[in-house]
Amino acid sequence: MDDLLLISEVFRFPHKKYYWQMNFFKPQIYMFNWQKKKVIKKLAAPSGYFDEEEYQFLRLCYHYSGARGITSNGKYIFVALQDAIAVYDTGLQKQVGRIDHRLFNGIHEITWYKDRLYVTCAVTDSILVMSEEGKEWGHFYLGNNPYFMEKLDLVPRELDNRLDYRLMHRVKRLFHVNCVRAVGENIYANFNLQGCFARIYPTEEIIIRDPDLRQSHNGQFSPDGRHILINDTANYTLRVYDSLGKPVRAIDLRKFPLPVSFAQKKVFGAGHDIKAGWLRGMAFSCHNKEIVYVGLSPVMVVALNYITGELVDYFQFRRNIWMSVHGLHNMSALPTPAAREENNAEWPG
Repeated sequence: MDDLLLISEVFRFPHKKYYWQMNFFKPQIYMFNWQKKKVIKKLAAPSGYFDEEEYQFLRLCYHYSGARGITSNGKYIFVALQDAIAVYDTGLQKQVGRIDHRLFNGIHEITWYKDRLYVTCAVTDSILVMSEEGKEWGHFYLGNNPYFMEKLDLVPRELDNRLDYRLMHRVKRLFHVNCVRAVGENIYANFNLQGCFARIYPTEEIIIRDPDLRQSHNGQFSPDGRHILINDTANYTLRVYDSLGKPVRAIDLRKFPLPVSFAQKKVFGAGHDIKAGWLRGMAFSCHNKEIVYVGLSPVMVVALNYITGELVDYFQFRRNIWMSVHGLHNMSALPTPAAREENNAEWPG
């Protein structure tokens, strides 16, 4: 079975000095057959859900340019933006809806599990559980969770239920929660600021707290549940742990013959760094269960064997470090019409 990947791009944190570059680099969403190295569909990332005044504010804000996490439930494709989620048909032919919520600020990764959409909101320290129509089914607010406050030595923050947080970019955030995964009855999240991977439901437990894990993203269990993989952006490294959180290997992408100048960067401070090798996005192969796909800047997807630590292959979409992969999702894990047609195979149901 070929791997049919969904890939979202972001324009990496446009600093006001270089704001004009946003006019030249338009983030895209790709549907890509990995084995055939073929772009099946490409379209511009959606933008401008708010009125003109609000949209201009977002364009001037370094957070907002391009798409974030991306996932599918076999019926729709969900594309995360900074403050909303765009809903597409499974062929990426047409946007058919959007999902909004007053806590949608700093959306990062999203994932569909069983019959629910899980959404991370980094600015509001929240994880929302939604229906495909946008109905809220659950809300995990981590900013005053007693277990994490004690274990991570944090001072609680409260959310004001009267406020719409979508345009409030300067509020305090405790975790920079940027990834959520559901496994069985358990829900897990990645805390960027603490280098943590933790279970948040039904009971709280810190599984990984690694001082070497910096600017962490995309924490996921491997398909067989034996490993946890996390992108370490600061160290250009994919870190592999066992299911209990013990380090197994660190795969440094700088050792591979990739067309990436890892020393290339523009430093602005306050988290605005733009650099080659900005590591985001993770999806497992259906073609080979030992292969994981990760994204980089300039826009590139790299296939790694996380068991052996070897580079398998790569494909580069762009050559400018201002653009990066953010989200990755393998549609071949679901019996979607696009995946059926592309793989020319029989699917159940």
